[in-house]
Amino acid sequence: MIEPGDEEWVGDVADTLEPRQIVESANQFTGRIWSVRTDTVNFDGQLIERDILLHLGAVAV
Repeated sequence: MIEPGDEEWVGDVADTLEPRQIVESANQFTGRIWSVRTDTVNFDGQLIERDILLHLGAVAV
């Protein structure tokens, strides 16, 4: 896992669409209106975790 402070950003930061392999997915909370899921993703050989909020008609990462 990448720890906070282990990386240095160089240059501009921009969003890009790059599909990543989901190694594992775990539901953290399932509710009537929204749910939370944690995905472990292979990011160029390193495993990172993404917490995802799922909402009726919307999604956020």
